[in-house]
Amino acid sequence: MGKNKLDFVEQLVLSVALSFGVDGLIGLFLGLSPIGINFTSIAISLSAVVLVFAVIGLIRKLREPNMQSSEQVSA
Repeated sequence: MGKNKLDFVEQLVLSVALSFGVDGLIGLFLGLSPIGINFTSIAISLSAVVLVFAVIGLIRKLREPNMQSSEQVSA
């Protein structure tokens, strides 16, 4: 495993914390906007944020070099 890799528990805790943070910020912005907080506005805004993060993650995944051959352990 590389120096900058997180183990499963750290990834889980950070993803839950980030999810709560993003949800809270979206709720704050919706509450302060004239749109208001209702089911439709929450569903659309959360879907948009998830799609944006998914595209960013896909772009980052495609840009990283293929490390499979160098990560294999020789017997």
